[in-house]
Amino acid sequence: MRTNRLVVVGLWTIVALLSFVVWGAAGQVTEDHMFKLAPHRTIAWEFSVYEKGEIEIHVKWKEPVPLELSLYGPGRTEPFVRSQDRSPLDVRFTIPANAPAVGTGWQLKLSNPTTGNVSEGVITFSYPETLPTIQSFRCTLTFIRQDGTVSTYAGFTTDEFQLSWTTSTATELTMGFSCGPVPAELPPGVAEDCPQHSEQVPAASVDHGSRSQPSLGFHGAVFTLTAANDHGTTQATIRVLPKVPIGYQSAVCIGCMPCENCGHSSETERLLQLLQEIDTKVRAGCIRNNTNLDRFNDPYLRGTFTDDLLRAMSSLVIYPDDGELPDAGGRTVCDTGYGYTPGDKEYIMICLRKGADGLTLLHELEHYVDPNTTECRAAWVAQSCYGCPSQALPCPTCSQ
Repeated sequence: MRTNRLVVVGLWTIVALLSFVVWGAAGQVTEDHMFKLAPHRTIAWEFSVYEKGEIEIHVKWKEPVPLELSLYGPGRTEPFVRSQDRSPLDVRFTIPANAPAVGTGWQLKLSNPTTGNVSEGVITFSYPETLPTIQSFRCTLTFIRQDGTVSTYAGFTTDEFQLSWTTSTATELTMGFSCGPVPAELPPGVAEDCPQHSEQVPAASVDHGSRSQPSLGFHGAVFTLTAANDHGTTQATIRVLPKVPIGYQSAVCIGCMPCENCGHSSETERLLQLLQEIDTKVRAGCIRNNTNLDRFNDPYLRGTFTDDLLRAMSSLVIYPDDGELPDAGGRTVCDTGYGYTPGDKEYIMICLRKGADGLTLLHELEHYVDPNTTECRAAWVAQSCYGCPSQALPCPTCSQ
């Protein structure tokens, strides 16, 4: 089952209440859509045709009023067929040899030219089968984001998880595997061993199926599903980022780069150092004892903010770079800055690979915890613990 794209012309009206797609034995795709169409409104359904053949349309509705049906081909402003009648309405169209049949852009439009009747009914149409469709390709780990046909998830390296898929018009399905999107830091001259391979999905599982995965590596994983038929191929990809415990209570890093015998600390070890450093400074009173914060006339900053901050740090989710963020608005922060906290405060990102330090992390933690946060407040709180004033780091001049 799939819901096709629904284009509505007019200020309101809608709608497709339920949609079904069935692939017939004779190489035809059949779609069924329920509709509710107000006076002087139009509903349109788009579909793709990749070979010559028949397009058959049947429309049936309850009300004794005429509806108008139009069939358009790719790039056409005038319809191939236009028909207006009372229910039922049947149209059969043979795609001509000179028609631009290949590709997207075929469209059916159903209009209600009457002035006072809402029409409810069902439209059924069939057309030559198309490219294979991957209707869904999912993972049971934590969803991060969707970018076109690429889905990103995150999971602990010890997690067992499951992949599942649903396809249509595919005759063959292949699952490809490769190392994850997070490269390892390696000593100079050491090559990375990351084998890639693919497997044919059994015929019984082409339309829908699932498979269990025992665990992730430190790199994460990438799974590419390729559906094929006589007309071509379609792909969908799942990327899984490693979710790694930092070692500070329940805090985790998503997408931290592992370090394999490279002679220095891994990114999680660096984050642990920063969190422990902040913990020590904050517990020693660097925020509570800083009278400079009185400029904000808010007792919260020198009061319960410290407790809230330590509590938040215990279960923090940190990204070490902007490239994998769920929020597209933060994915270029490291070009010009060092940290980012989204409006929903689901995580913190610091540009660790650019040299972000404890000052940056505490700045973002202020944004993360303080309900009245501003850039000024975050700067004062962070510098309260990192040497304000000092020769290298003068105090901020703002007070709001």
